Amino acid sequence: MSFGKGAKRSRIKPLAVSAGALLLGLMSLIGFPAVKARTPALHVISSGTQELKSFSATTGQFIENLARSAGAGLSISGIAVGPDGNLYLSAPATNSILQVSPVTGRVQRVFASSINLKNPTRLVFGPTGALYVISFNTNQVLRFDGSTGEFIDVFASLNKPESLAFGPDGNLYVGSSATNSVMRFSGVTGEFMDVFASGSGLNDPKDVVFGPDGDLYVTSFNTDEVKRFEGRSGAFIENFVRARSGGLVSPYGVRFGIDGNLYVSSYSTNEVKRYVGSSGAFVDNFIPAGEGGLVRPTLLVFDSGS
Repeated sequence: MSFGKGAKRSRIKPLAVSAGALLLGLMSLIGFPAVKARTPALHVISSGTQELKSFSATTGQFIENLARSAGAGLSISGIAVGPDGNLYLSAPATNSILQVSPVTGRVQRVFASSINLKNPTRLVFGPTGALYVISFNTNQVLRFDGSTGEFIDVFASLNKPESLAFGPDGNLYVGSSATNSVMRFSGVTGEFMDVFASGSGLNDPKDVVFGPDGDLYVTSFNTDEVKRFEGRSGAFIENFVRARSGGLVSPYGVRFGIDGNLYVSSYSTNEVKRYVGSSGAFVDNFIPAGEGGLVRPTLLVFDSGS
């Protein structure tokens, strides 16, 4: 196209495109699958269907069945988010810990196993990055290397360990269904320190978590309560979530959410209930009965999606 003398030539401005967007576009053109965006999620074990179900961490809306036992031929009895962002699942049927992609739900590898590991249930990554797993049938907590999955040692022993968490002091706290108490072990040596929390009607502590205030919150499965204990002394403070509050029946898993509120799985009503994080007052059925086909929910964990 010719331009007369003095005519203004139009300039086409280059489109600003980020390197990431350009790469995604090229991948799409040559046939690579699109990268699945991750959003903050609440993962819940649906023990009645043996699935790991994912829900929006902000709305409670069902997202997907992230992992199914049918696909891997196993049951699911424990879950943790690792330092690397992957999910780690306890698989009692194979006495192993599986590393699972939080994006695809596919088993990436058998991360940890040992002749000492019998019926693995709860698991948690410690302050130093090591993985601690309850071996229920041997009444032990085993320690594995958090990077390689290599067995390190039998870290602690107690009767019927049911739940575990590391406290702000770096020590390990383990709930025992045999003694209806929470025991404290040295986070360095695994040596038994004391019975940290007990009494007050605590019955079958299915899950334990330290709150933003430093106190210990424990689900009391057989009394339909969540109990609160002082985080340094273990002294009983209150029934933070009172019996049957909001229709809570058989509370199992407990976690504080990204909004600071408390989330509790109600095993017998197939719901996850939300309570005010500062008072324990009932807010709503964050995951109502029937949402996503959730049946007998047990443990739950928040995943930031980052």
